[in-house]
Amino acid sequence: MGIRILLIADEADIADFLVRGLREEGFTVEHAADGTDGWHQLQGGPWDVVLLDWRLPGQAGLALLRRFRERDVLTPVLFLTARDAISDRVRGLDNGADDFDLLVIPGGYAPDHMRRCDAMIRLVSTMAEQGKPVAAICHGPWMLCSTQALKGRKATCFFAIKDDVINAGGKYVDQEVVRDGNIITSRKPDDLPAFMQTLIQAVRELKPAMAGAR
Repeated sequence: MGIRILLIADEADIADFLVRGLREEGFTVEHAADGTDGWHQLQGGPWDVVLLDWRLPGQAGLALLRRFRERDVLTPVLFLTARDAISDRVRGLDNGADDFDLLVIPGGYAPDHMRRCDAMIRLVSTMAEQGKPVAAICHGPWMLCSTQALKGRKATCFFAIKDDVINAGGKYVDQEVVRDGNIITSRKPDDLPAFMQTLIQAVRELKPAMAGAR
């Protein structure tokens, strides 16, 4: 059976883009547009990965996740959100790095702001040291440059920060996705299909380890 993904998001344009792109790559994808339908579909699993919006009509993403975790502690859940307020970061960071199984660092200007926060640097550093998957796309490797995660590792990035990656000890490779151990990197939004495929494969590899640890 192929990888089964449940997307719970109410932004139609974003959802359509993700569903279309993931299906083109051969994944089985179902979409729920609100928290109520999302909860119904969550119970119809099993799912290999759940992509969950933070804010949803019917039931908020955090509340939905809490309910889901009472029934299922193994299935990876990735939040899709543009929220970057300090209070939102704290809500996530208060859980501690041990409670996160995977980290995805977005592109754009976000990484430049993220790496100004000591707590974010500690989170990324700790997860990388623990061997947990840390993925970054476009300008995302900027965040990795503020840690030791790139030293001696192959990585790619948006071409404008190539020198930063090299200066951080990374071995730059110009290709759509590069995976070196637990570090996954891509160059630009056009690389999202390959980036997501590699990311989901890393998540699938996590599940047996998670089952044995919990």
